[in-house]
Amino acid sequence: MICAGQACGLNAGGGPCTAQYLLENVDFSQVDLANGRKVKIGVNCADEGFVLPVFLSKDNSLGGFRSLVSRHLDGFAKVSGCTKLGEEWDGAYGCSSPVRRLNIWSPDMGDLWITGPGYEARPTRRRPVHGMNAGRMRFEHMHHGYGTPILLGQEYTVTTNNLRRNDAVFELSDPVLANYFGMTEVVTLKVDGESCGLNSSDSRVYIGAKGVQSEAERGCHPWGAKPFLPRVPSSTLQPYPQPEDPTTSPPSSTSASCAAHVRCRDLAGNCCPTSGGMFLGCCDRRLDAFLGR
Repeated sequence: MICAGQACGLNAGGGPCTAQYLLENVDFSQVDLANGRKVKIGVNCADEGFVLPVFLSKDNSLGGFRSLVSRHLDGFAKVSGCTKLGEEWDGAYGCSSPVRRLNIWSPDMGDLWITGPGYEARPTRRRPVHGMNAGRMRFEHMHHGYGTPILLGQEYTVTTNNLRRNDAVFELSDPVLANYFGMTEVVTLKVDGESCGLNSSDSRVYIGAKGVQSEAERGCHPWGAKPFLPRVPSSTLQPYPQPEDPTTSPPSSTSASCAAHVRCRDLAGNCCPTSGGMFLGCCDRRLDAFLGR
């Protein structure tokens, strides 16, 4: 059995508990399911460790699913392509779409709330959930930040009475995973009344295992407001460019559906444009223009 969240939220592990566990060619066929499970989310950890970690895979390690999220995040039952699994998978939700972590590093602003796919649920107040299934993001005091799982290619809104976009450091997943999966990892986030874009290839300078240093880049920028960043070295895969302002070039496909664009087909819903009018970096015309085709 593979256990997620070990020591997270405690003195040895810190937080937030948004660890991403990548499985590759894992064979669970010898697991004694009569006396155990294949995975377990939450062990010897703070309550967030039972709710926030995710498992990821691009092969059959997770039974063909691309992502597993905690059984406590019951809003994912309403997400297309997500299915409630049995106890061998710890009752988790298996999703065909990619789930990644969102971290927001900032001083204590009280509770943040995130709305969007996966969080359309009635709040569960009891432990270990504390309303996190409905989008409540609790402050992590050791490393000073917030975190929760989100679906790539989707749009989310973060609300609070105190958070200001330019006071926080926003972190989506990491560039190593983007290279491993060979896909663009982006979301649209509405913060402080304005929409902005996050890309897993955004700069990670001054962001470490214990949070961020004062020099880290703050703010969540509108699509196209930042220059392209250096690529992460990879022998076989290259990350795709950030999305740009959609008014500069129309998409090559007449369909907005992610499935109609080769590089977006692992995402759910509409990508080119999204329902909010944003064109993601995986849209066919976007990448062709970047490569000079």
